[in-house]
Amino acid sequence: MIFSQLQKMVRFDTPESQWFPQVLWVGVGCGRLTPRSLIETAIQQVLQQYNLEENAIAGIATLDIKADEPGLVELCQAKNWPLRTFSSEVLRAVEVPNPSAGVVTAVGTPSVAEAAALQAAGVNTLLVSKQIYRGSTVAIAQVQPKTPGLFYSL
Repeated sequence: MIFSQLQKMVRFDTPESQWFPQVLWVGVGCGRLTPRSLIETAIQQVLQQYNLEENAIAGIATLDIKADEPGLVELCQAKNWPLRTFSSEVLRAVEVPNPSAGVVTAVGTPSVAEAAALQAAGVNTLLVSKQIYRGSTVAIAQVQPKTPGLFYSL
C-alpha cells in the first residue's frame, strides 16, 4: 500500500519490467502437419481470451506421437518452450472434464489437450478447459506451488 502510494507521488525514470513465474502448461491437440502459425494463433487466442500471459508458459504438452510434429516442434524451438509428450496409456488414465469419443477412436485416449496439460502440470483441475480453434485444441493447467501458503497470481 505504501509503495503504491509512493509510486503515484514519485515518477520513476527506470524502465518497468514484469516477471511472470512459468507455471502454465499448455496442452495441445492437432492434426498431422498442422502449421506452426495455426497452433501459435490458437494458443494466443486462448491466452488473450482468459487474460493469461505468454511469458507464464512453462511448456507445451501433447501425445507422444506428436513429438516430431513440425508445427509443434518449430513453435517450441522458437519460444524456447519444452515439449513434453505422454503415451495414450498415460493420458487415458487422466480424468478430464470433456472427453471425446472421436479422439479415442483416432489416438486411443479420450483427451489429448486437457489430459496432457493436467499431466504436465501435475494437477487435477484445469485453468482453461479445451478450446478449439480451426482444428487445434488447447487447454491450460497451472502448476501448484510446492510451498504451502504460497500462490501464483497471473
